[in-house]
Amino acid sequence: MPNTINNKRLIQNTMGFIHIVWQVVLFGAPLYFLGLLSFKHYNMGLPDASLTINNYQLLFTDSLFYKAILNTFALGIIVSVISTFLALIAVISAFNLKQKTIRNTLLYACAVVFFIGLIPRTFVFQYLLSDQGPFSASWHLAGLKTFPFRLYTFAGVVMGYLPVFVPLSIIILFIARKEVPRNYIQAAKELGAGNRNIQFDIVIPLIKSSLLISLVLVFLLTIADVIVIDLIGGSRIYSVSSLIIDYIKIDDWGMAAAVSFVFLFSVLLFLYLISKIILKKKGE
Repeated sequence: MPNTINNKRLIQNTMGFIHIVWQVVLFGAPLYFLGLLSFKHYNMGLPDASLTINNYQLLFTDSLFYKAILNTFALGIIVSVISTFLALIAVISAFNLKQKTIRNTLLYACAVVFFIGLIPRTFVFQYLLSDQGPFSASWHLAGLKTFPFRLYTFAGVVMGYLPVFVPLSIIILFIARKEVPRNYIQAAKELGAGNRNIQFDIVIPLIKSSLLISLVLVFLLTIADVIVIDLIGGSRIYSVSSLIIDYIKIDDWGMAAAVSFVFLFSVLLFLYLISKIILKKKGE
């Protein structure tokens, strides 16, 4: 018995060490090299010999950087929450249907939509959200003034992200919902529980981990994206990714590295605070 306990502890310690090493490689190494690059001045893509803090001085006095940070985090939070909420409604509605064919068709359709190229999907929505598109035309026919989810607006960018990430959230939650034991649902029905109570008291608590995965994954994919915000937001809605690419285009690698370093550090800090809040609510 002592040998078994020692072996389990050894395995746990080894896995913990591997996890720490992996985190260092995944996050520590990029931060380290970005930090080195950010303290150098670049001229036509080539670094000067001397170190400088001028990149950070310029960065923190530039209002565009703060707007880009605000837009990026706001988009990440809003898109992740809306995508996960819409996916939850779709999955719950699909499982309320008795026919498995309809549920499987929903999953298949989401998989097909998600794996279609990002640019074609975004390009379609670029037309749909334009002033000449069907959404604006229907809005005007209804006697309303201006379609709110149009091109080059914050709401339009949010709308452009939804067809990209709602299918992904549906796939995540669909798989989780399928793992909910049927006997739990059946027992609740036999005890007289209504559909609303079943969803809130049984289904949602059991798929809570998948809800968190959907929120975090969509958030990370949104803040890292540059295609949707470029095609639908244009130059009016700016993100950190857009700012980094613009600096790279003019061969200012020092400023691009400074923006990347601050942004990556901010994302890690944000995720750390969110995880602490979640763990505190669980009482861990």
